[in-house]
Amino acid sequence: MQAQRTVDENANDEEISSLTFKDLDLDADVSSLKSEVNAKNDDLDFDISSLKSDVNTKDEDLDSDISSLQAQRTVDENANDEEISSLTFKDLDLDADVSSLKKEIGDQSLDLDNDISSLEFKDTDLDSDISSLQAQRTVDEDANDEEISSLTFKDLDLDADVSSLKVGYEAKDADLDFDISSLKSDVNVKDTDLDSDISSLQAQRTVDENANDEEISSLTFKDLDLDADVSSLKVGYEAKDTDLDFDISSLKSDVNTKDEDLDSDISSLQAQRVVDENANDEEISSLTFKDLDLDADVSSLAFGISQNDTYAAEQTMSSGVDSVTHTIAVGTRSFSSQPRITATLVGGANDPIIGVMITGITWTDASTDTTVDFVFSDDLPNANYKLQVFAAV
Repeated sequence: MQAQRTVDENANDEEISSLTFKDLDLDADVSSLKSEVNAKNDDLDFDISSLKSDVNTKDEDLDSDISSLQAQRTVDENANDEEISSLTFKDLDLDADVSSLKKEIGDQSLDLDNDISSLEFKDTDLDSDISSLQAQRTVDEDANDEEISSLTFKDLDLDADVSSLKVGYEAKDADLDFDISSLKSDVNVKDTDLDSDISSLQAQRTVDENANDEEISSLTFKDLDLDADVSSLKVGYEAKDTDLDFDISSLKSDVNTKDEDLDSDISSLQAQRVVDENANDEEISSLTFKDLDLDADVSSLAFGISQNDTYAAEQTMSSGVDSVTHTIAVGTRSFSSQPRITATLVGGANDPIIGVMITGITWTDASTDTTVDFVFSDDLPNANYKLQVFAAV
């Protein structure tokens, strides 16, 4: 069960890690969008500034008779600057909203990490021997899988919302690029007309101003639509955040209930463990006494063997001898009483048969050597003979 639990926790960690990386990717996408909007705004400001510079240069070449037109132009440019400034401030507000959403997502992710970390610490305290809780754990793991699946779908929805917002930004940027290109074309046409005909320039200027008014109005409506999209996205985040808080609260409640059940089971197992240990202690004590008795029996047998075991040895004879004394040293074998001893004289196949007789045994006690005297029926004709001695109590 512990191995399966480790596998499940690793799977949960991988799911959480995947969601965390997706959240980081979302932050990167929002930051990238913000950078692109700022870059486009800078380009727009630069283009507008360049256009103003070109118009001022052309205006310096105009005849003094168009001074009234110049005054009107200045008024119109101021109005355009105000409109552009208003759009800039709204863009800053949009950046602030995106940053706020990013912070909310980061805070929510941190809270989720803390909650999961708390659950992991509680899980590490569970006793691996509680096999009876496996069925309940399976149910809880299925619930966790459903929760992770729900969070995954919510993350996919969030990715889709950000992708939609990005598409909106790109569309707006394309419109702005087209508008700037159109405005440059109109200015070039107007400059050509100013060189040839002031009256024609005035008419063209009226057309351009109307076009600018429509363009500004279009941009204003687009900005309102973008504000509505951001507001809708924010409401969606708040609703999802409420659902997530509810899910986490429910999960905490389930964990607390499970902890109480586990505490009860652990207490019961602990009591049973004490009973089993006491029984084991009694069994061990009984086995210990039996082992002591067995050690005593073994020691007694070993002593008896050391005092009463048999003895066998072979002694090489020299040529010409007619008797020999054999010594059984205490270090080799000791006897608790005088041993019974027998001997055989062994020779080659062609050697004459010679008898051997024991003429004396000297034994005092188990702490002294035992000696045996042998006499042969004839002198040994060569050194091929060996005396084999056997003794036992």
